[in-house]
Amino acid sequence: MSFIKKLASDLLTLEVNTILIGNINTAKAPSSQRILFFEVAKMYRDLLEQYKVEAAKELGMDIDAGHDMVYRWKFGGYFSFAELKAYASEGWAIMHNVVKQLEEGEVRQDIFAKIRMVDRVIATCESIEQMFISRKKEYAESMGKPNFAESFTPINFDPLDHLSHYESHLDSQGWNNDLSEMDIEKVPDIELNPDEISLIRKAYEIGTAQILIQTKIQIDGDITTYITRSFINQQQQIQQTVLGMHNDAIQRSTQFWSHLFDVIINLAGQSFDKIFAKKK
Repeated sequence: MSFIKKLASDLLTLEVNTILIGNINTAKAPSSQRILFFEVAKMYRDLLEQYKVEAAKELGMDIDAGHDMVYRWKFGGYFSFAELKAYASEGWAIMHNVVKQLEEGEVRQDIFAKIRMVDRVIATCESIEQMFISRKKEYAESMGKPNFAESFTPINFDPLDHLSHYESHLDSQGWNNDLSEMDIEKVPDIELNPDEISLIRKAYEIGTAQILIQTKIQIDGDITTYITRSFINQQQQIQQTVLGMHNDAIQRSTQFWSHLFDVIINLAGQSFDKIFAKKK
């Protein structure tokens, strides 16, 4: 019954996104969950570095001064995503301070688009970070070791060496994923529940693509649609094509959504029948 209740709770809101990507990657998603985390973290690091370079170029700012991003955790686990969240939050604050000083125009709109993207990175990193925290607690309890260290022994780095970073940590493989690609091949894949699989696969599939239109449908019938400025700036023909695709996606999703609820109702009915049968 707990599984059915959890599944029903997850279906209270339907979210449909139409995204814009520069080119389509036809490669199949990695089958290893560990590699998925590794790839998402790398994707986010590349994005933040790209934003830093673009900001310096567009605004003529010495963005490196006092805000040098030297990644110490270049993996795909708890510490990697915690570090990414910290850098993304710092970048978010810098961009907000800059955008306040700009007049309306293309540069200001571009920075706002970047801010929204960084919002998504921060939210995803936070979710993944919390996921690893929960896994750590469960793993500690299962191993009978309630006191795991919150951090590893610090290493003295050369601040001018951008290649220096922490080593891969096989000792935390039971709950964590701060492992190199080479070490990932040596250990069993990380076991995830359905929610965790959905989280990392959605992060991987959407990546850093821009969401043009987002529609959220609540179980009580409330429908909210968000449209970005990038969509409004498209030609009318492109807008009509994208809207048509988005509406079609909503229709198909709601049909599937309805079907899932029917399945849950049937499962719940069967569970109650078994409970009453046992009582008799």
